[in-house]
Amino acid sequence: MLVLALGLVLLAGLVSAAGADAARKLSINDVSVGESDGLATFTLSLSRKARRTVSVDYATADGTAAQPGDYIDTAGTAKIKRRKKKATVSVPIVGDEDAEEDEAFTVRLTNPHRAGIKDNEGTGMILDDDGPEGPELTGFEAGCVSVGAVNAVAGSVTLSAAAEADTFVSITSGSPSKATITGSGATIPTGQTTVSFQASGLEEGTSTLTASLNGVDLTDDLEVADPCPADVAVLNETDQGAEADFCRLVFPTTLTADAGEATDPVFGQIFESGVTEAAGAASGVTAEFGYGPSGTDPRTNFTWQFFDAAYNVQVGNNDEYMQRITAPAPGTYAYVYRFSFDGGHSVTYCDADVTGAGSNSGLTFDPAQMGTMTVSAR
Repeated sequence: MLVLALGLVLLAGLVSAAGADAARKLSINDVSVGESDGLATFTLSLSRKARRTVSVDYATADGTAAQPGDYIDTAGTAKIKRRKKKATVSVPIVGDEDAEEDEAFTVRLTNPHRAGIKDNEGTGMILDDDGPEGPELTGFEAGCVSVGAVNAVAGSVTLSAAAEADTFVSITSGSPSKATITGSGATIPTGQTTVSFQASGLEEGTSTLTASLNGVDLTDDLEVADPCPADVAVLNETDQGAEADFCRLVFPTTLTADAGEATDPVFGQIFESGVTEAAGAASGVTAEFGYGPSGTDPRTNFTWQFFDAAYNVQVGNNDEYMQRITAPAPGTYAYVYRFSFDGGHSVTYCDADVTGAGSNSGLTFDPAQMGTMTVSAR
């Protein structure tokens, strides 16, 4: 009887968790882009922040637009990380010089995991070259996170395609007494699709923020707690079991690039006893390359941007990863690697010091030993 009772309790817990996941509904928006924009970026949104990582399959389907002449057939699995509400899916657009009517294709969502689906189909409208100029505002997200002991906004605005010129997106707060938008918005640099924004004067409660561009308005709720939940837990110098034994930004330690162009690849390595010694990518390791304003510390500055890195090669007992990014707006930036064993919820930051960082004896992360990226105007 005791075994049966325990089984019923476990089953009830599983049913409760499944029900909570199912209550979160996925939707995908509609997007309009010009033939010459090159990319249509759709936003997947959850009705509530994910309790655990949510995934869903997506695939394109012909409408009046057909692949491969009008767009590139695209399929895959999108993931929304824990405590997040949104993810993006991009479809390459094929331009031509023929005069033609506007054409449409769809992106369909199937096989959701840990969520239900409210709207499973997004329409991609490919506008004739004589149609409206410039990419549209397609993504807007605002979230409160703790940066050290200070609350800060971690938010971003995203365009359907790369900005043809520096593009200002207006952002307003429905409750200015709880959140004031710095500079009344954010400027997306030429050649970029997304940029972060900041707010000040944060007070507990919920403020509805609105981003506006060329008649398109997107809203998101900024929920401020005291303190806000930590976005990413930093493991460096904690000696916790999840801290990497050793990691390092290997090469190069300096980068030069033109804005909007791909950088040279950057390599980082990790060693974890019992995990990385075998040949091939170790299971459960998440590697990320990121950059941020020069002179800032990625452990405490929320404006840093991070990108998943791909496994490159086995180097002795270490796993090596590689990433290259599209260079941001002209300026000077710092860059690092970071590694995680829990999908990015807690991380070990890695500097370029020859001894590296991690939990092994004598290793520390030194923000003065990060890489330097110099970006020039094209």
